[in-house]
Amino acid sequence: MITTIPFDGFYESVHSSNIDFAEEGLFQNDRGDANGPLNERFYWLANYSHVLAKYAQDYAETFAREFEIDLKFESLSSPREYNFTTDRIFCEISRKEVRRLFREVNKIALYKLAKERFTSRDGFSSFYDPYWKNWGSVDKWDHNQIGTLIAAFVGDFDEGDLMQDVDCNGDLTNWLYESVPADKKAELDRLCHIHDYLREREGRKWGAWRNRGDRLAIPGV
Repeated sequence: MITTIPFDGFYESVHSSNIDFAEEGLFQNDRGDANGPLNERFYWLANYSHVLAKYAQDYAETFAREFEIDLKFESLSSPREYNFTTDRIFCEISRKEVRRLFREVNKIALYKLAKERFTSRDGFSSFYDPYWKNWGSVDKWDHNQIGTLIAAFVGDFDEGDLMQDVDCNGDLTNWLYESVPADKKAELDRLCHIHDYLREREGRKWGAWRNRGDRLAIPGV
């Protein structure tokens, strides 16, 4: 079976901030200042669809471990425009696991969430009955219904906390670098060489100023 899982998407979210932060860190000097021109050049080299897919897969795997749900990443769906919807993560899940979640979920939480998600209102026409008891057998629920079950099962949680390791374990940096197509690797190498040269030059400059300060501090010199 296919399901969605709770995910805020990549539009002005903690996840887009994580990626932006990692990208800025690719070409920072020793003081932590990003090199704008190098970052901008890298932006046009990278394949961000690859980065987002890798991030979504890692998110799904982390989500499954955190909440002890047996599911597997299937795909990431991203809208052409973010006017009315955002990115969605789809996962594979067995009927047996869906039945287990249904047995263990707080039915009041499921009732409230289903009503909130599927009640028609101005500007929104629901294709689902807002009362989950009218959905029939869980064996026939679709990805939106199972996704609502999972969301009710896990309750509220902080997606930023869930993905805090991705900020420091180097995965995001690796996904960014490996996203650059083979025919653009030479340009990426050139950016890295420029970055290394600028850091080395700045280090020499700082070392000279530090030595000069040491000499000025010595009486009689």
